[in-house]
Amino acid sequence: MALIGCPDCGKDISTAAPACPWCGRPGVARPGVTRAVQGAVQTTAGSKFLDPAENARGCLRIVLVLFILLFVLPVGCICIVVLAKSCAH
Repeated sequence: MALIGCPDCGKDISTAAPACPWCGRPGVARPGVTRAVQGAVQTTAGSKFLDPAENARGCLRIVLVLFILLFVLPVGCICIVVLAKSCAH
């Protein structure tokens, strides 16, 4: 059960409600209606938040972790091995 905003009074109501309990507007909760929620889009059918900025930050985090795992750590390990071998001689 998701919450949507009433077009008349703007208060949040359940998608299961046949009318707005605050102002009485009938038929407010229709499946598939979308509304803006603090810069995101919420669908009453799926109640998923699709914030492009948050999505971009998540992708950037994944790329950064992959870069560290694939390039920085192996290069650091190779440098340690080379330094250890050169100090042993």
